Amino acid sequence: GKPIRPGKVKIDISPLVENGNSASMGVFVDHPQTAEAHVRRIGVFNEKNPNPEVAVFHLGPRNGSSRVDTRIRLATTQKLAAVAELSDGSLWSDQVEVII
Repeated sequence: GKPIRPGKVKIDISPLVENGNSASMGVFVDHPQTAEAHVRRIGVFNEKNPNPEVAVFHLGPRNGSSRVDTRIRLATTQKLAAVAELSDGSLWSDQVEVII
């Protein structure tokens, strides 16, 4: 029920992936990682996966960085989305299209 605003989140993945079996991607949130203000969670979603929730990363002030890196399997051209929840409860997002 919370609004998701665009911004603060950046998905780092090549727009053209030759082999979708293992595509490298990262998600960066432009927000400090301090005890008072930090990123709580980063969720990665894709539109064509039977289970659209690909991964959820739980972070805290001790992480020191608000960046996560992973590999993702993509069968066909599709949109990826990332949503970050900050310690103040706000939600921020980014969306990209990846061509396989």
